[in-house]
This record gives sequence, C-alpha cells and structure tokens, in this order.
Amino acid sequence: MATKSGTNEIHGTGFWYHDNQHLYARPYYYQQGVKNLRFPRTSPTSRAAASAPIIKDKLFYFFSYERNWLRQNQFTNTSVPPADIRTGDFSAYTGLGLIYDPMTGDAEGNNRVPFEGNKIPASRISPLWKEIQQMCPLPNQKGYGLL
Repeated sequence: MATKSGTNEIHGTGFWYHDNQHLYARPYYYQQGVKNLRFPRTSPTSRAAASAPIIKDKLFYFFSYERNWLRQNQFTNTSVPPADIRTGDFSAYTGLGLIYDPMTGDAEGNNRVPFEGNKIPASRISPLWKEIQQMCPLPNQKGYGLL
C-alpha cells in the first residue's frame, strides 16, 4: 500500500517493448540456407498505469500493471559426461587425445607426462567435482562424435 495525493484529472501511461531473435544481427559464422541456426528467444514486456479521482478532492485510485514474458526453448538435447569420464577414465577416448598430468612439464607445456592408461587417479579428482557430478544425471542416449 502506498499513500499519495492525487489530482482530479485522469492520468495514464503505457508502453509495450518487444524483443526477439529476428531483430538481432546475424552472427559472423551464419551461413545462408542453414535453417537450424536459431537463437530462439522472445521477451515482450508491457506496462500500464492509470490514476483518477473517485471522490473529487478526497479519494483517488491508482492502478499499475506490468507483465514480462520470457519465452525460450523448453526442451534441449545436451551432453553430460558418461560414467567412465566422471571417474577419470578416458581410456576409451585416446583417439581424441591424451590426458596429461598438469603437475609435470614446464610453464610452456614441454616435457608433459600423460596419465597412465589415459586414466586420472581418483586421488587427483576434486571432491567438489565429485559432488557436482552426483547432481548431474547420467546420459540416457548414445553419444555421437566421441569415438
């Protein structure tokens, strides 16, 4: 509740603001004809306010309305690490590269030593990382592009 003196005249204001992906510039890597490159987001906002007297010089009303919409994709297909990667076992992914021990080598990355069998020892995995991984679900689909 707010108290404010009013006037004997009717006053009002309102506006509509609309913003969506069709109003944005295309990214540098956009290719003509690629239809799946979208950034779906729509966020219109509307506001209105009005005031007027109920009883002249004594009682006034004030009305304010605001609405914000934020519409984005509700469903997405994201990647989460499989169980072997969560435990530090990258042995199935050696074709993608080796996992090097960050405690080896110099500042320029020379003389680095990869973990044996492309497996990070459990003692070297952060307990905080383990907690984060427990909150993340396991994959429910076959991964693509890893092997």
